[in-house]
Amino acid sequence: MIQLPVYTSSSTVASWTSSHLRTREHRRSFRFDATQLASTISREPVFRSEPSSAALCVVSEGELALIDLFFDSADLVDTRRYVQGHPWVFELLIESVAHVSRVFGPQSRVTLELVSDPSAPADEELFALIPCSLGGQVGRELLRNLDTSWWLNASTRSHNDLIFDIKLG
Repeated sequence: MIQLPVYTSSSTVASWTSSHLRTREHRRSFRFDATQLASTISREPVFRSEPSSAALCVVSEGELALIDLFFDSADLVDTRRYVQGHPWVFELLIESVAHVSRVFGPQSRVTLELVSDPSAPADEELFALIPCSLGGQVGRELLRNLDTSWWLNASTRSHNDLIFDIKLG
């Protein structure tokens, strides 16, 4: 297991991870300790939780590298564009890594899927789909555990721009 150095901002962690994990193969095989990750990316008071402050907060390329590192996406370009336009979503996604790992297990790699309403293409939502091979009933129970332990409180910062669900299979 790779030990992440302790930094105080996600941009520093992003530059460390992107410099050490250059190829997609390295990123896919990268293992992490979710508890250590959560403490590594804890920030000084830098809040991106309000859509009105989005213009003041920018998700850097280094920070976007964390999205590439910890999440799968069928359309990485659109996912990155969406996260850059919604910096509060970036923070929630990074927070989610430790919480999803704790509830669903460290092997759970979330897939990000950007969905838009065909009648209103500008209205997009990012779905974070957590893989679950244990069946629908167990998956829903695990999702409820994630909701009660973290997401119900954290979701108030999402402004309905991020939705967690399970992906059976």
